[in-house]
Parts: sequence; C-alpha cells; structure tokens
Amino acid sequence: MLSSNKKLMTLLLILIIVSSVCIPSYASAKYTIQQGDSLFSISNKYNTNIPTLVKLNKIKNPDMIYSGSTLEMPDTINKNSTKNSNTYSSNDWLPGDKIVNTPNKDKKTKKIYRKANTNTMQIALTFDDGPDKLYTPKILKILKKYNVKATFFLLGKQVQKYPQVTKQIINEGHAIGNHTWSHPDLTKLNEEEIKEEILATEKEIKEITDRTTNLIRPPYGTTSDKLLDQLKEMNYKVIHWSIDSLDWNSNNKEEILNRVLSKLKPGSVILFHSSIGKNKSLTPTVQALPHIIKELKKRNIKLVTVNKLLSLAAYKA
Repeated sequence: MLSSNKKLMTLLLILIIVSSVCIPSYASAKYTIQQGDSLFSISNKYNTNIPTLVKLNKIKNPDMIYSGSTLEMPDTINKNSTKNSNTYSSNDWLPGDKIVNTPNKDKKTKKIYRKANTNTMQIALTFDDGPDKLYTPKILKILKKYNVKATFFLLGKQVQKYPQVTKQIINEGHAIGNHTWSHPDLTKLNEEEIKEEILATEKEIKEITDRTTNLIRPPYGTTSDKLLDQLKEMNYKVIHWSIDSLDWNSNNKEEILNRVLSKLKPGSVILFHSSIGKNKSLTPTVQALPHIIKELKKRNIKLVTVNKLLSLAAYKA
C-alpha cells in the first residue's frame, strides 16, 4: 500500500512538472514603455499584435500609452509563434523608393506610397485621426495663415460627430482620405469587417462632402498581402509616410521639431495628428507646425496635398 502511494505521488509530481512547462504563461514578461513607443512598435518588437496587448493590459485607448508605464507582455507569443510573413510594417519599406516590397507567391511588388522622388521640391503634411472640435480647427487656422494645403485622413466616427469641421477642411482646399471608422488594426479583421470599416467611413464622407475617397491610410500603418489585395479590389491607393513626428506622444514642440527637421527631404510625407484621445494634448503639434512650415519655405520646398505630391487622384470619379 505504501509503495502504491509513493508511485501515485511520483506520478502526480511528474504531471505537475509537465503542466508547468507545457501550459503557457501569457504574462510572464514585462516591458517598460520608452519615449516614442507606440503599441504598434512594441507589438512588432515582441512579435505579437495590438489587440493582444490591449486585452492583456486592459487598455481602454490604444493611442494612449505613457512612457515609464509597465506593460504585461505575452511571453509565449514572443518566443514560440511565427509572425505572419505577409504582415509587415515600415521595416519592409524599400529605401529611396515610394513602394513597399511585399513577399508573396507571385513575387510581385505591391504598392504602398510613402514618399515621392527626391528631385521634387515638394513635401506633404498629413494629419490622422480627426476631425475634432479642438485641435483640427487650430491646425486649419495655421495652414490658412501660411497658405498651405495638407491632407487629412479622417475617422468615420469623427466625421459623423464633427461634420462642420469636415466641411471646413474641404472648403479651405485640403484633401481628405479614409482612415477607417474606428481605428482598428485591419490585419486582425476579416474581409467583411474591413469592408464595413472602410465603406461606412466612405459613405459618411460622401454624405457631407459629396466626394468619394480614393486614398486610404490603414491605422497604425499595419498592412498585409491579403489586406493590400482587398484594398486594391476596393480601388483604394494606400498611403503611408516617410517621417513620423510622433506628435501624439510628444511633451513639447522641441521634441517634434528635432524629430522632423533632422529628417526633412524633398518628396517626404510627414505624419501628424489632428485629433487625439482623452487626457492627451496636441498642443506641441500646434506650436511646432508654424516653425516647420517656415523652415520648409526657407528651403524653397512647397507644401502640397499628398495626392499632388504622388500624382494621384484624391477622389474617385
């Protein structure tokens, strides 16, 4: 009897050890958020995805993370999973070109516009996530003062909320692009969900501006072969950027100026934001924008809408 109990205890011990090895720990690693980090950059670094980080850390707004804070990381995904080779980000951009070389079976190059040729003396300012009633009007006022045209990639839910600001963007000669309805990572949605996000935004913009968008910027800049195929079928041109101001996560205008001015080159597409989440400020953007515009004019570089920079149609016929 004693021998049987010993065997049973040994078996139980083995089972416990095997379970501790085989059952994944989804939050055994931690990451301290650094200056300039975003959930997009962190998810790339740890070979995971934004929805996983949001769920694991109970993040209410993916656009709002703070340097110095700690994130629980899905350790198992980082070590054992293989990221879909057809999902990619700015790391896959071809240097000195305006396209992305994406791996696929046909070995074709799928196009994502991120900059123009450097022999053009033009640059495009682009603003994401608007409109809103606070920062978008301030940005429009600055652009009007300096007689500059820009491109605004708008969220459908914000267009619905602020139709008059949307109309103002158009009336003052700026271009509008599609930035989805609610800012999801499109590579994590199925085809129907993607279509719903894009077409709902397209419809809202159409009702207010009488224009059908031809340009789209996927949230977080995440794309994949499958997504690009679908966007092509929907007759959209995909626009990324070559300079990220990281204005949404900047503490002052100096951070933005240092980040942007050091990278300025003719043909660049610069990413800013015209709306932001709760308790975050785009005051540094509003303060930095006049300095950037003055510097570009000083260098005899013209600021144009992104469709003009890339020789694309802003809207569908």
